[in-house]
Amino acid sequence: MQVRYGRATLTGTVDTWPERQQAALEVYEAGARDVNNHLRVPDPAETATSKPLTTEPEALPADAHH
Repeated sequence: MQVRYGRATLTGTVDTWPERQQAALEVYEAGARDVNNHLRVPDPAETATSKPLTTEPEALPADAHH
């Protein structure tokens, strides 16, 4: 968040639209007179196709050991 002359600019990524709205509300409640809400909410299709995080090492193909 950047604040200049009572104007706050929110940047980054949040998980949901309600989180985005809540962030702006909290900035107003903290005293900002104006809020530029540039928070990004990923498209559900974007997150659905993302590779899940794993702690397991990936197996090498059988022919990769030669």
